Amino acid sequence: MQFGGLNPFRGKQDGATAFCLTLAFRTADRGPRSLLGQLDSLAADADTSSEDGIAALCADTALLLLRRKQEWLYCCGEAKDHGRDEAALERFDRLAIREAAKFDDRDSSATVDAALAAAGVTPEGR
Repeated sequence: MQFGGLNPFRGKQDGATAFCLTLAFRTADRGPRSLLGQLDSLAADADTSSEDGIAALCADTALLLLRRKQEWLYCCGEAKDHGRDEAALERFDRLAIREAAKFDDRDSSATVDAALAAAGVTPEGR
């Protein structure tokens, strides 16, 4: 079964599941009307302090992705079911830190030269 035997019919008191989803897109435009821009806007405007806010973010994101499916390249993911909510939150925290670490060297003012230098690539002739 996809997503590691996740049972969507179990009780709410039976633990939690941590998901990790990776998406790749075909998009040359990164402006506000692009898929990436719209995803960024959804995330920025989301109320993640409540269950309803998280549910709305998930629903809005899924709907946007379905409407723009011609821009997908691939998608993969994994899920791990935990008997305790705390264990799922710990796994989520580890996954979030792992993903955030990939972008520590990037900021909005980065130039191509700065990105190349951060990657350890030096331009020839300099």
